[in-house]
Amino acid sequence: SPEDRAITLAQFERAIAYVERHCQAQGWTTSDYSASDGEKAAVLQPSSISFYDVVAWVVKPATAEDRCSFVELVASGPQSPMWFVSHWWGDP
Repeated sequence: SPEDRAITLAQFERAIAYVERHCQAQGWTTSDYSASDGEKAAVLQPSSISFYDVVAWVVKPATAEDRCSFVELVASGPQSPMWFVSHWWGDP
């Protein structure tokens, strides 16, 4: 269930390490959502990658086949959160 899909700090850190290892090595570019209107896709740097880009390059490819959440891939079972943090996928 969604309430048992908390990500641990260690899992989050592993995802960051994955981005740091693969972003430049694989030539990731900005996703459609993070590029400004009329802006060409730019080669990403680990220090400035957005969550839109992480979703495009990591989350969606990893979860597409099993149609699951990212946490369901990295967790060995249910993980209840200590805190809940929400976000907005819009642009300022």
